[in-house]
Amino acid sequence: MFETAKIITNARFSACVPQNVFHREIEPMPEGYVHDKSLCNRHVLFRRSFVLAKAPGKALISITADDYYKLYINGVFVTQGPAAGYPQHYYYNTVDVTEYLHEGENLIAVHTYYQGLINRVWVSADMRHMMLCQLDVDGKTALVSDESWKCAEHTGYSASHTFGYETQYAEDFDSRAAEVGFEKPSFDDSAWEYAKERLHTDYTFALQPTKQLEIYDVPPARITRRCEDGKTVLFCDLGFEAVGAVCLRAKGLPGSVVVIRCGEECLTDENGADLDAVRYQMRCNCVYEETWTLSGGDDVLVPYDYKAFRYFELHLPKGCEMKDEDVVFQVRHYPYKEAVSCPSDDPELQKIWRLCADTLKYGAQEGFMDCPTREKGQYLNDCSVSACAYTLLTGDAALMKKALYDYARSAFITPGLMTCAPGALMQEIADATMQFPMQVLFCYRQSGDRKLLSDLLPVCEAAAEHFRKFDRGDGLLELVDSWNLIDWPENLRDDYDFPATKPIGPGAHNVMNAFGYGMQREIDKIRA
Repeated sequence: MFETAKIITNARFSACVPQNVFHREIEPMPEGYVHDKSLCNRHVLFRRSFVLAKAPGKALISITADDYYKLYINGVFVTQGPAAGYPQHYYYNTVDVTEYLHEGENLIAVHTYYQGLINRVWVSADMRHMMLCQLDVDGKTALVSDESWKCAEHTGYSASHTFGYETQYAEDFDSRAAEVGFEKPSFDDSAWEYAKERLHTDYTFALQPTKQLEIYDVPPARITRRCEDGKTVLFCDLGFEAVGAVCLRAKGLPGSVVVIRCGEECLTDENGADLDAVRYQMRCNCVYEETWTLSGGDDVLVPYDYKAFRYFELHLPKGCEMKDEDVVFQVRHYPYKEAVSCPSDDPELQKIWRLCADTLKYGAQEGFMDCPTREKGQYLNDCSVSACAYTLLTGDAALMKKALYDYARSAFITPGLMTCAPGALMQEIADATMQFPMQVLFCYRQSGDRKLLSDLLPVCEAAAEHFRKFDRGDGLLELVDSWNLIDWPENLRDDYDFPATKPIGPGAHNVMNAFGYGMQREIDKIRA
């Protein structure tokens, strides 16, 4: 794959030298690490027209980008990705695009993004931005990424703040930007520069083993309007919490600003009753407030990134026209179908079941998200619940297998494994790694995949050997050089009397040793 395709970027990133962000959590950033923060939060666009002599019988596109891409063909959104990956095993997607192509001139447009933050979401802040693709039509290569593609940065995006633990940038979008509509065949890109081949590359590409996300629109269950300071405010309730983005249509005065606020809860009155007003300053360290600047024409807003919320408010400027049908929630999650149903007829238990099942459904993105708000990380210890429960609920072990291999590939950083993988934030939790063999064995029992066991047994054994360095001589572990979770946060530790320092203090920590014993037991079962 990608035999003749070039890894392309724009002029700003072309000569950037990849930076190493990988290190043990207890160690500083690698010596010599440098990151140009002026490159953060960059939306880089690519376009290429081409001609097909006839309508294709079968067309496949293989595509990837660092950090992320959204693909359009002939003005129509097709798909997005890839799942986060380390450079030495970087995922690409292969997608059937036959239905989007036709005889004559066609256009491929790709909206890529380089975030540049150290967090749990992507491997970013490493000066690696690129796009790579190859289109095969009826068994022959019809188009590849190279320096013939047109390229520009989208000037419509700015950010007043970040959300969560430096998890993502707010998207303040300006519809007056010259690049609006770049995905349409009629768009004039004559003023754009040509793409540049990336000079320094160190990728090894691998086909993503999981499916593309499902993305679809859902109208709010309820919309109310109120007047506030002479302006109209739309309060929208989806009816359930989901993961995605608010998509809008509006027409207003050029330069006028719509304020968008999202949240998981409503504000309440003095009696505790919900008001038709959103709590956008959320409990999870996210202030979900963004702006949309109108152009004066018929504007459309489709955000790039995603959030988790149920309620949202739209504060409309004077002169802004927005109908109820102009407001939708664009939902996204991993393809989901329940293989089992609630075993009880009790209405209350069915509500609990639905809440838990929806948590799994919307928490499954390109990986298992510990939360789709403040962190957006795939946590090893969380997967003992989320990945196992999701696999049981759906009968689909593919996403769990991918997660296990993601953790296993973090062994190049430390044989004790990263707790959150793959990502640029280095975090190690001893009892998380100690659960890894249990998860491997569980996934095998659900999938019957013996290769999974043979591939990951050496990883389990190396992790166990890593912790044996801390054996104090009687089989118990002491002074392990990574965190042990216990019961976080501190005010929920139920008077647990062990000094929960980071790394852990002296003494035989019973929680860690219980997990350590379980780790050895599960490894023995895998060997058997």
